[in-house]
Amino acid sequence: PDGNRIAFVRRSNDESALIVADADGSNQRKLATRPVTDYFKVPAWSPDGKQIACSAGSGEPYDLRNSIIAVRVEDGTQSPLTPQRWASTYGVEWLADGSGLLITGRDRYETPDQIWHISYPDGVARRLTSDSKIYRSISLTADSRTIVAVQTQLLSDIWVASDWKANLPRKITFGTGSYESACYAPD
Repeated sequence: PDGNRIAFVRRSNDESALIVADADGSNQRKLATRPVTDYFKVPAWSPDGKQIACSAGSGEPYDLRNSIIAVRVEDGTQSPLTPQRWASTYGVEWLADGSGLLITGRDRYETPDQIWHISYPDGVARRLTSDSKIYRSISLTADSRTIVAVQTQLLSDIWVASDWKANLPRKITFGTGSYESACYAPD
């Protein structure tokens, strides 16, 4: 938060490590580790510089048991910031006054990633967006008065071809939704 240090994640085959270093990359120190099956994701410094919040994955298929944790900079101690469990988590940003965090993630696998607020220190999670778009990356201005977020919308179409070798496929939908599979009705 003072511009003098950075935090980043380094993964190997054996572990996921949260690393802190001087802003120029020197004096790297492994602050905390997790098994590679429960890896660190995006780190974010607390405004007072005493903690780093991280999204942590489960390493399971579909990454279904993510959490948001705090790592104390003084000694690397890890603790949950909220009891909420997530189907996936991505971006993490502390609010400038230290009263909470904003994250992107989803509470159930079948829902799109949304923007959430987690109060600090009580850890109450509240969804801020509720739409069909996917939010992954977020960033806040230094005073937390403005947020920027990457919003993704998946559009797909269905094409048919009666003889795919002889005829060109014909598009039968036009950017109206997101399709994962299709099949013909018996008739």
